[in-house]
Amino acid sequence: MGKTLDGPKRVATFLDGATALECAFCAGSGWFPRTDDESGEYIPIDPCPVCDGSAVNIVPPTSEIGLTCRACSGSGRGWGESGFFMGEICRSCRGIGYIDLSALRYAKLSAEQTDIWSLLHPRLRVVAKGRFDNAHYVDAIQTGLKEFTAVVKEKSKGSIPSDLDGSKLMLRVFSPRTPIIRLANLDTSAGRDIQIGWMQILAGAMTGIRNPGAHENIQLTRADAIHQLFIVSSFFYMVDAAK
Repeated sequence: MGKTLDGPKRVATFLDGATALECAFCAGSGWFPRTDDESGEYIPIDPCPVCDGSAVNIVPPTSEIGLTCRACSGSGRGWGESGFFMGEICRSCRGIGYIDLSALRYAKLSAEQTDIWSLLHPRLRVVAKGRFDNAHYVDAIQTGLKEFTAVVKEKSKGSIPSDLDGSKLMLRVFSPRTPIIRLANLDTSAGRDIQIGWMQILAGAMTGIRNPGAHENIQLTRADAIHQLFIVSSFFYMVDAAK
C-alpha cells in the first residue's frame, strides 16, 4: 500500500488491495460540513460532495499513499486567509486529505506528454499548431517544412537563385565546400561531418517527407505527426544556432 498514512483514518482493506479511508472533508459523517451558527453542530442537508455521502473514500490498490496534504493539514477543506473553513474543497488533495504520489507522478507525466508545443520551436508552433489541433496532421508537417524552407531562403537571400527549392536548395545552402549557412567549424573533421550530415538530413526530409505529402494522399497518426514535428523543430533550432 505504500507509506503509512498520517491523515484520514483507514477503515478497511479489501482483498484486491484497495483501501477505504474515512472521508476527510466530512470527517466521516457523509454530509456536507455545514454547521449551525449557534450550536456549532452539523446540519445534515446535502451529501458530502467528496465521498457522495458514503463517509469513506476508496483508494485503488495501485495507489501509493504518501503524504498528508499540507495545504489543508489532512482535513480536506479549503481555508480562507482568516483561517476559517469557507465551504470549499481543498484544491491540492481534492478533499481526500492525502496526496497520492502515484497519481501525482502520472498527472505530471501526462502534462509533459500533452504539452508538446512548449518544447517545439515558436515559429513552427505558429504555423502548425492550428492544423495539428484540427487533426490535419500531414498539413501540419507540410506547413512546418514550408516555413523552414522560407527561413533558409531568408538567410540565403542574394546568394541563391530565387526558384531553388526542396532538396536542391538544402544541398546548395548547406554544402560543406561552399556553405551559405555554416553549421560548424569546417576546418575540423568533426565540423565537416556535422555539415555533411545535416545537409543530407535536410535534403532527405525534403525528398522523403515533404514531397510525398505534397503529391500523394498520405495518412499520419497523431503519434507519427508528433514524431515528425520534433524532427522539423530541430531544423529550426539548428539554423538559429548557425552562422
